[in-house]
Amino acid sequence: MDDLLARLDRFEKDFFPRHVRTYRRPVEEGQQPKTLFSGCSDSRIVPYALMDCGPGDLFIARNVGSLIPPRDTSAGFHGRAAAIEFAVLSLEVQNIVVCGHSHSGAMRGPYEEPPAQARHLRAWLTQAQDAVLPVLPCT
Repeated sequence: MDDLLARLDRFEKDFFPRHVRTYRRPVEEGQQPKTLFSGCSDSRIVPYALMDCGPGDLFIARNVGSLIPPRDTSAGFHGRAAAIEFAVLSLEVQNIVVCGHSHSGAMRGPYEEPPAQARHLRAWLTQAQDAVLPVLPCT
C-alpha cells in the first residue's frame, strides 16, 4: 500500500502540475469523448496507451473478459448496459470499440472452471459458453 501511496504522491507533485491543462479541459468543458472503449479488466490492458489517447478522449467500460451481456429488462443492476446507455445517449459517442486480447484469464474460464467459491465469476463467464471451441489433442 505504501508503494501505491508513493505513486499517487508522485502523480500529484510531478506529473499532474505539468499536465494540469490536459486534465482540467474535460472538467471545465464537460467530458466529450468520441469513443466508448469496452474492454477487459485485465491489468495488462491500458486503454489510453493502446488507443494513444488522453483524459477525456475515451469513455471506458471494463469488466472480466470484456463481455457484453445480452439485453435484460429485469429490474436488476446492469452496469455494462448503463455504461453503454450513458455513452450513447448522454455523451453521444460516435464510435464503440470492443477490445479483446490474447492470453485472457477470463476466456480460460470456460475451459478451466474457476474456483467453486467464485460464484459471481462462474455465472458471469457462462456468457462466453457459446463461443467455446473444442480443444483437440495435437497429433
